[in-house]
Amino acid sequence: MLQGEAKQVEDYLQFVKSQLFNRVQMSACFQDSKTFADANPKREWSAVLNQFENSHPSNSELAEFVNSNFELRELASGYKSNKKLSMLDYIASFWIHLVRAPDKPVNNSSIRLRFPYIVPGGRFQEIYYWDTYFTALGLIQSDYKALVLSMIENLVDIQSRFNIIPNGNRKYYLSRSQPPFFPQLLELYIDSEVDDHTKIELINRYYDAAKKEYDFWMKGSSNLNANNPSERRVVRMPGGEYLNRYWDDQCTPRPESFREDVELANYIEESRRSNLYRNIRAACESGWDFSSRWLENSKDLTTIETTKIVPVDLNCILYKNELLLGVWANMLGMNDESAYFKSKASNRKNAIEKYFWDEAKGFYFDYHLVKRRQKKAWTLAGLYPLFVKASDNDKATKVAFNVSDKFLKHGGVVTSLTASGQQWDMPIGWAPLQWITFKGLVNYNFNTLAKNIAEKWIETTKTFFEQKYQMMEKYNLQELNKTANEGEYPVQHGFGWTNGVTLALLDELDRMEN
Repeated sequence: MLQGEAKQVEDYLQFVKSQLFNRVQMSACFQDSKTFADANPKREWSAVLNQFENSHPSNSELAEFVNSNFELRELASGYKSNKKLSMLDYIASFWIHLVRAPDKPVNNSSIRLRFPYIVPGGRFQEIYYWDTYFTALGLIQSDYKALVLSMIENLVDIQSRFNIIPNGNRKYYLSRSQPPFFPQLLELYIDSEVDDHTKIELINRYYDAAKKEYDFWMKGSSNLNANNPSERRVVRMPGGEYLNRYWDDQCTPRPESFREDVELANYIEESRRSNLYRNIRAACESGWDFSSRWLENSKDLTTIETTKIVPVDLNCILYKNELLLGVWANMLGMNDESAYFKSKASNRKNAIEKYFWDEAKGFYFDYHLVKRRQKKAWTLAGLYPLFVKASDNDKATKVAFNVSDKFLKHGGVVTSLTASGQQWDMPIGWAPLQWITFKGLVNYNFNTLAKNIAEKWIETTKTFFEQKYQMMEKYNLQELNKTANEGEYPVQHGFGWTNGVTLALLDELDRMEN
């Protein structure tokens, strides 16, 4: 990180810790806490903070102070629904509304991006790490390969400056990442190239970044033993195996959801609050914010215990990344390094079967590190072993039966079997999990079931589009006419990964027909 950039980060984080930030967020000046977290100060942070401390504005004067000293971002500029467009034409024409030019230096929460990028839409006006992979599925279908490469460059550039691929390009995201799809994003782009020489050049160009991302998730593993079984994102299992969990380096309220976190923490004793904040943040790193899979009591968010849980999906993603690094190292002539990663992948695959598979239920479940047993929550995270081909045919058959019997609803596959009121639970369906499930089933030749899921999802998005003329972030898969407003913010439209997965599934269905 450059010295000037480091100071910008520190200045912003001091603002987040200030009494000004606390008062504005807790006063509910803005319905969405993210609005003030992303505001642009009209002067240097220190000058604004000094004026606030010297003027002591009353509660009634607070809004005027904010308006005088900050510029608020405008959302969804140029977003207009066109009732004359079909869903596919809408998606094709809408990419341009999600594309952003390289950033100019701005004194706010943003981490500057030096290459063009794409945002999800709505309140999400920055890149998001794991969104990028699923959005890229559609960008490639739409012949926007150059934009996919540009997004890869942005992730590598951020990683080189901050030693992390963060949740998104905001300074308040620098303490956490997201599901580590970067190597698989590279694979997706590399596979879209037809020239073998170009593929080797790309592997050589980005191999170090892919390896650095793996090292980030494994940092601290050398410090683990039976008495110290976890450190940051790596854990030592009861049998001595090394697996991973989600984490966040901070244990304070999220700036972008400050009021929501503080109000939730008020329900528990003060001594537990820092742990609550860290577990909320760790759930955000998972992308599943929030879900019953992280909760001790599925109806009570204060019982969140993300850092105690070893997630099946995260470890499958890292298994696939280890396989890719092994293959790429071999292609680059690094035989010892290739053998190292292939060994790591083999060990992790064995651990996935040992800790996540339940033979009696015929499904994969998360593992509770402290209680030393599997969690009982049925979720589509259990499809990741099929997505990365870590399962065997017998287990995959049982998983496929449970998908058809339990998860498949009118509009696709629901995220979980628990109706908790959280957005990553029943009856909500998300585009990434339709893709994970579809590809996982196809990998084991359950093509009829996979096709049925894809067709139901396409019908869901099409039906809603014909009513609202929008593509949504998520959908209610049991009541297709009902907007999916579960969660701590209203459902957003746009929407990058829904557009991407929908186009990719349509392409897959076309291949199945032909």
